[in-house]
Amino acid sequence: MFLIKLAYQNIWRRPARTIASIIMISFGLVGLLFTQGIYRGMMEQILSDSIRTQTGHVTLYDHEYRKMKKISNTIENPKHILEYIEKDERVQSYFVRMIQNGMITTARNSRPANILGIDPVQEKAFGKLDEYMESGTYDFDSENHEIIIGAELARKLKTKVGKKIVLQTQAKDKSLVSEAYKIKGIIRTNNPFIDQSGVFLSQPQFNRLIGTKNEVHQISVMLKDELMLNDFYKNISDSLPKDVKAYTWKKINPLAGMGREMVKQMEVIIYYIIFVMVAIAIFDVVLISILERVREFGIMMAIGTKFSRIRNQVVVESLVIGVLGFVFGGILGFLLLLYLKNYGINFDFAESGMNKFGWATTMYAKLELEYFISAFIATLIATGAASIVPIFILKRLKPMQAIYFT
Repeated sequence: MFLIKLAYQNIWRRPARTIASIIMISFGLVGLLFTQGIYRGMMEQILSDSIRTQTGHVTLYDHEYRKMKKISNTIENPKHILEYIEKDERVQSYFVRMIQNGMITTARNSRPANILGIDPVQEKAFGKLDEYMESGTYDFDSENHEIIIGAELARKLKTKVGKKIVLQTQAKDKSLVSEAYKIKGIIRTNNPFIDQSGVFLSQPQFNRLIGTKNEVHQISVMLKDELMLNDFYKNISDSLPKDVKAYTWKKINPLAGMGREMVKQMEVIIYYIIFVMVAIAIFDVVLISILERVREFGIMMAIGTKFSRIRNQVVVESLVIGVLGFVFGGILGFLLLLYLKNYGINFDFAESGMNKFGWATTMYAKLELEYFISAFIATLIATGAASIVPIFILKRLKPMQAIYFT
């Protein structure tokens, strides 16, 4: 405690230099926390949108479907599979979908479409699909031929809620079919698969259009905790018929998994940068402080003070500066991330470009205790490393040389 008190007094001998070092460390840490929080938040947001609107944590398909997405490659009579899923306590919710490629046509334009037959109630419970509505309403009316389409698809077709469109596709018997529908809503999920080509029909409408009955293309499962993923995947894979195969979201969307790993690697690089910044700030202060006090240290050694005590004093002074920089930087970083977690950063000026990549125009930061623990450890290591060279220089001086040092 005495060393800490003495170190605190010593660092304020030159307040301007100490304050400059603390500011440098603080702003370095704020930059680290901001970058880590916003990038991890962005990645988790992209993953969340993909999992909620398309893949779930685990998805089941016919074993041939991912090789060839034919209308006939369905999971027939999925009753037993759904019963198994409903009984599993690890499952939060699930949905079933029918999927078929086709064309969507207006009076002036036509575009390729992914036609999705869904249960609106299941989708609402699964990924809160209703929260992604940009305009119109989420409820379907099977009798009135109502549909929901992706926001980018609507923009390209130059259409809006209330307008009529025609869907053209191939039925199960391989005949070409078409049907007119009214746009009930427009949805923006930040998932390019849906936003750029998605068309949602209720399952009864899809079955009438395509000619299917008690069969599905996709069963997706949302777990209560992603930590349960590996065990659940193994269990359900062992229980499935031979003609049905399970996939994790990482297998279906490998780019998203790679993105998460890339963010982690980038965080390591950022920590190295902050490590160097803190080390430079501390090194500068400690070295100049030692050179200014060489005569003082020489007198201390001449009257019998052990070098280890002087070394400890220098190290503690470095740590005090580092900790002060961390405290101020941590407080500023916490307040910044808290704001960005609640309000985000708006990128409306780049909306068209971000929508093409499936990125939301408002990015929210992720605030975790892990950031501050890692930053604190990095600060301590950097401050300790930065004091090694100044201590080595001081150790080479003999007491009498130090006394006459000017």
